Formats: sequence, structure tokens, C-alpha cells
Amino acid sequence: MVEEKGQNGLFAAVQACTATPVSWRTLFRGKARDGELRHRNARGRQQFGLRAAAFAAGCSPQTAGAARSPVAGAGKASHMNCAPGSVSTKTATPSNRASERSNAILTGTLTGMMRFYYNKVLYGFSTRIPIGSVFTGDEHGLVRQARAAVTGSSGTLPYCVSRDGRGILRGGQPAWMYLRDFALRGPRKSAIIRRLLAQLPSNVSFHFVCSPDLPDAALVRQAFHSAGFRLLDVETNIYTPPTGHTDLIDTFSGKSIKGTLRRAKRDLDVVDISVRDYFRFQRANLASSGKKNYRNDNLDQLMLEEALRRKSARILAARRRSTDVQPGPNPIDAAIVCLWDETASLFKLWRLTHRVHSYGPVMPHVDASKLLILAAMQEAADRKTILETDGSTPGLAKLYALFGPGIFQRTTRLQCERETLWALLNRLYPSLSRRLGAVVPTAGPNVSELEAEIAVSSWQHQR
Repeated sequence: MVEEKGQNGLFAAVQACTATPVSWRTLFRGKARDGELRHRNARGRQQFGLRAAAFAAGCSPQTAGAARSPVAGAGKASHMNCAPGSVSTKTATPSNRASERSNAILTGTLTGMMRFYYNKVLYGFSTRIPIGSVFTGDEHGLVRQARAAVTGSSGTLPYCVSRDGRGILRGGQPAWMYLRDFALRGPRKSAIIRRLLAQLPSNVSFHFVCSPDLPDAALVRQAFHSAGFRLLDVETNIYTPPTGHTDLIDTFSGKSIKGTLRRAKRDLDVVDISVRDYFRFQRANLASSGKKNYRNDNLDQLMLEEALRRKSARILAARRRSTDVQPGPNPIDAAIVCLWDETASLFKLWRLTHRVHSYGPVMPHVDASKLLILAAMQEAADRKTILETDGSTPGLAKLYALFGPGIFQRTTRLQCERETLWALLNRLYPSLSRRLGAVVPTAGPNVSELEAEIAVSSWQHQR
């Protein structure tokens, strides 16, 4: 085949760079007669051409790549050797990219830990929580307070700590409030915040959420960054109730949303449910949909109990009305959790879960979630507060958009996160963390549920 076409410099180079005989049709039109060339990807064909051109020109592949692309070509060919028989390429594979991401995350976490301990040296002392301790309403209560004062200025930072289902200590501010002003009095706000962060326990992974209307945002961001926290700007939605409207449905402008909500009010009942019923309903929904729960149910259940005790929470559920055909009680179709702080002007839609749509005599109502959102909006209007959706997802954004343009306004809020080394190893290298004993062994999801129920009962008994 080679003799029929004649051998010139370029064809000889191609022939020398591959052990499979090729034709001019294969080389220039890409119609391979053998399976290897037919299944080459674009990157492989480019590297093959660079090696062939370099061999024919008698130069290095780096020079040949630079002739085609002065910047990118030289970088791509820098790992090639022009000598025949010693061609080696360094290709980015999915495993290599995953390893690079893991290394970048590990490096960022270690850098944050160095800043966290350096902040402790400057502004406080190392505070550790005993490994065996469980935060379930001991003599300090569920909510702990960090306090700091400097020459006439003072501030407080409330936080809660609990173990998740894998045994990792995690904490954050109480769910019914946002970090906003830190109860600061005096001019030295940055120093006060760094002193407050220096009092946090070093073996706990923290996740703090700031209010969307955070004052002195640049100063707060700098203080958290200097203390080793990772800063995230997360999208959320807010709803400002109009004044002078008794029926909020009339203020919506979405397509057919008014009729949808009025039919839902006719067919459904909105009732209050207990914490136990809500979490049982949420776990059943996640299991039936095949989704994984990434939240800390232990801490969520403890905080929801505390919020109800403080009269700062309400759990609402929607179910079909009883009829002659279905006398009831009918199963719950959707449920929400609303939290608020009496000292703030935000009403938080904290959790929303719904039953998976199915067919049959007890199939869920498709508009149950919309009716519960309307109930939360009405509650915020009655309290003269602003409703905040506690973050957003693409699915929730579509749901809120059904109420009409401009009803829910998109904004951002600051989230500050710090992850301990043990939590990072458990997330990236779970087998290694188990060998090192970084994780408290559990027997499955039922263990964390049992621990949460025991913790709530113990805490209520001590109260």
C-alpha cells in the first residue's frame, strides 16, 4: 500500500510513528480502515499529527507545536519525546482530574486550618470539645454563646454543635436566626468578630449563614477569611408582602396561579404536625425517591425542638380533605418548616418536602407545595416580616416563578464554612478515615435516628 502511493517525507514520518499501515485516505479524510484509527478522539489525532510533523521536520515536538500555536501548542507537546521508540504522552484522564480536585480541596482546607489556628494565637486560645461528648442539652443547653469584649466594645456569637450520622462534629448558628450584627457595641467590630471566632472549638466543622442585608459586609468577610473560613455567595429568594391586602392570591400575576391556589384551598387542609411526624415523613420521601440526605438530621431535629420551645417555629402539612369516598385521615402530601426570630425582620422557609407523585386512590395533590408556600407567605405578612427561602435550587426557582415575575426576588447571602481535617478525610477518603479511627462507627441510618430521638428525650427531661 505504501509503495502504491509513494514514500515522501511526511508519509514516512506517519509510517514511522505508527505500527499500523495507513493510506492517504485514512490520513487526510479520517476514514480509517482499521479499528484503532477509527476510534481516535480529537486529542489523540492532534498529538499524532504533532509527532508526525516533528519527525518529518527533524525537530522536537515542542517546536512543531509552537509553530502551530505559540502558547498552547508548546504546552501540549512539552511532555513528548521526538526520538522514535520513546514517544510518551501525559493525557488528563478523569481519575487524574479527580485527584487534582481532591488535592486542591485538601490544600485549601490545610491553608484554612493554618489561618484558623493563627487567629487563635492572636485573639484567643485553643478550645477543644471532648471526642466522646454529645451535645444534647447538657448543663450549657443546646445553644452556646461565644463572648468577647475589647476596650468598650463587646459582642456575642451563638452556635450549636452536634454529631452527624457519620459521627463528625458539626455546628453553626441556631437555625431560627442569621448572623447579622453579632450584638456588637462599639467601634472595633473586626477585632471583636475575630475574638469570637477564636473561641470556637477547633475540632468542629462550622457552617455560618449571614443575613442577606448584612451590614458592613466587607469587614465581616475579611474577619471570617482571616480566621480560616471559606466564603461562599449563595443565591436565595425573598418575598416582601404588600401592605393593605387581606388575600395575597389577588397580588399574584403568574399564569393560572390564582385558580390553582383557590382549587388547592378547596381540596386540601393545612394542619400543624409534630417534629417526629415531620422527620418520619421526610425520610420516607427521600427513601421513595431514591435520593440521599446530605443534611445533619441530628442537629436539625434538636434545633427544631429548641425553636418550638422558644415559640420561633411552626411545622405545617397539607393533606386532602375527608370525603365520603375517602373518610380519612388522608396521608400527608407535603410539609414545610418555618422559623423566625422575634428580634429580626426575616421569616425563614427552612424546609420543604413533598410525597413522590404516584397513581392510585391516595395519590398526592400536585399543588400541595404551592399551598404551603402561600401559607408561609401569609404568615410572614401577618408578622410584618420578609419571607426568605433559605437558599434556592433550579427546581425551587421554577416553583417560586409560578407565582409571577417579581413576587420572589433573587438575592445573595454570605455563607462561611470551615471543615476540619477529619471531616475532609471522611468526605474524600472514607476508607482511610475509617482506618485512622476518625469516624465513630455506625450501623446505618437507623442509628443516627435513634441517637437523635434519645438526645431529644434526654434534653426535654433535663429541661
